[in-house]
Amino acid sequence: PYYQTTDDIIAAQKEVLTGFTGLPIQAIYYYGTGVTGEAQCEVIAAAFRPYFPSACSLEIQNDLIAAARSLCGKTAGVACILGTGSNCSYYDGKEIHQKVTSLGYVLMDDASGNYFGRQLLRDYYFNRLSKELETKFREEFNLEAEVIKDYLYKKPNPNTYLAKFAKFLVQNKDLKYSKKLIKKGFNLFISNQIK
Repeated sequence: PYYQTTDDIIAAQKEVLTGFTGLPIQAIYYYGTGVTGEAQCEVIAAAFRPYFPSACSLEIQNDLIAAARSLCGKTAGVACILGTGSNCSYYDGKEIHQKVTSLGYVLMDDASGNYFGRQLLRDYYFNRLSKELETKFREEFNLEAEVIKDYLYKKPNPNTYLAKFAKFLVQNKDLKYSKKLIKKGFNLFISNQIK
């Protein structure tokens, strides 16, 4: 909901949503990234309302609640998400308690796909990769500066673009550089989020 309007969501999901029309659905539970307040919940809810019966209950929560519920059930614990972005929270068995307010992918997503992709690109441009890794990286991706800047500053979802590079890091995880970067990312996540 930070990047897409209700109309964008309907346009992208209309085929899926119309498949539910007329079905006796009583409740919908939606968990997603970027659902951090009432305004974001309303963006999602407004996209669903035209396709479901008015009596259908709709619960919209962020993806960290989903992770906590699936991991902990009704028991207290710490739930983490490591994907395109990253997040961590204490869960008391009912609600999450965010000890660190996330400021999003630009500043806070340690150990995420976005983090690893960003670091890998930076290190490539700062000539910090081994020749072997640099050659592999260049062969797999278009690393022209103008192409990268276009994805980062003109196209939607630069965090998703950066996260695509993380797969390369995992494919080369046995190399010294990769091990060091992965360890650094996870240590930052543990220090900044879990601890």
